[in-house]
Amino acid sequence: MSVKLVRLVSLASLFAITTTALARDAFDLQVANVEIMRDRAIQDELGITEGQRKNLNGFADKFNAANNAKIKEYQKAKKQPDMAFQKFTYGEYVKMRNAVLGGISDGQLKRLREITIQAAGPRAILDKNVATKIGLTDKDYNFIRTTIIASDQKIAKIKGEVGEVIRKKYEKTAKPKTQKEAEALNKKVQTDIAAAMKKREPELKALVTASDNKVKTVEEMTLTEKFSDLASRGEKALVCFFTAGDQPLEDLPRIVTVLEEAGADAIEIGIPFSDPFGEGPTIQHSSQRALENGATVSKILDAISRCNASIPLVTMGYYNPVLRTGLDEYATRSRAAGCTGTIISDLIPDEADDWDAASAAAGLETIYLCAPTSTSTRIDEVARRSTGFVYAVSRTGVTGAESAVPPEVKDLVARVRALTSKPVCVGFGISKPEHVRMVCSVADGAVVGSALVKCLHEHWGTADAESKVSTLVRELKAATR
Repeated sequence: MSVKLVRLVSLASLFAITTTALARDAFDLQVANVEIMRDRAIQDELGITEGQRKNLNGFADKFNAANNAKIKEYQKAKKQPDMAFQKFTYGEYVKMRNAVLGGISDGQLKRLREITIQAAGPRAILDKNVATKIGLTDKDYNFIRTTIIASDQKIAKIKGEVGEVIRKKYEKTAKPKTQKEAEALNKKVQTDIAAAMKKREPELKALVTASDNKVKTVEEMTLTEKFSDLASRGEKALVCFFTAGDQPLEDLPRIVTVLEEAGADAIEIGIPFSDPFGEGPTIQHSSQRALENGATVSKILDAISRCNASIPLVTMGYYNPVLRTGLDEYATRSRAAGCTGTIISDLIPDEADDWDAASAAAGLETIYLCAPTSTSTRIDEVARRSTGFVYAVSRTGVTGAESAVPPEVKDLVARVRALTSKPVCVGFGISKPEHVRMVCSVADGAVVGSALVKCLHEHWGTADAESKVSTLVRELKAATR
């Protein structure tokens, strides 16, 4: 059933209250999950009973009436009406809200979450109590909250700029001498501001739409879903790798954002290890720097949990740190942090039963590697156990940014394709757009590591760092289309 959700805070009301985005959290954002259910189609979808329906509609009417009265009270006192959201008695709100939510079942709340995310009604799940009750993780809740507040703040900035221009115009020409003249002038200013904001409504709607579309990605896209989405658009995947901790860990979320915004379709976050024998000099050195900077598995996962990514995040490393952490704990914590998959470079499929079990229990996708020297039996085993994609190593040596991709990569991909329909990505030595283009002519994606690690090492922390990194990624991504 298609359910149309009306964004609770309409553009008109946003214009009136945008300066109190943070203050509204206690009221506007929390009441949304109840208010949104006034829609009859949503009530039917949720199986709302007549008794619940009466409570819902009664709550909304009572809240709106009380809030309008509060706004009039502040208008009469010549205070900003938007402060009503900040001053509305929290106890009154909680009492009304609880009377409604007490009759809503866990199943109905869970379904509400699903349809509101699907239909771009994110404010309906911003009440922290409800988010906890329906199993929304802190990461997802914070992502939703941060995204919507950022959108509101941009709208508030636009309104502030418009208001400033109009007020300055009247300050130069109007000099009210009486209270009545001052009130008339204020009314004229507000009317002009509303008219100016009306002209910018398409821009404001675009901000709201962008915010809501981003929130819809809160259910992290899996690798399988990402490859399917790319295929439907005739694109191949650009998978970017960088070593966590080579740059300050507090910068990791920003690095992820820069990569995603530049076009990365998935990101491999390297877990540094003291003996990265499968890596070339660039990544070996980055791993050593990260360890010297104090990076640990725990700190890295904490940093990943602060990312607001809408693309798959995959950890990539060696078995030793995973084993020391504990298979179940590593898998569980990785998924809780927002990772959708894991690559363990030195774990061969024959010895992966325990890890596969831990990953499946945690909901993590697994990716295994095969090389030009792999037998058909090994490739078949790799394909069978890989649930995200098959990682085809383009050559038998260590990783590095080479000047050319070996021609045998086409043969390797063909061998993998003959045994599985799962996505195949090629990595090791892919560093230039022409490499990506060649690889993507036969495979489903290309993995770029050393070139990006080198760029981050040379530029991160400088004024043009993000521009340098973005340019590199955009050029690589263009070759996948």
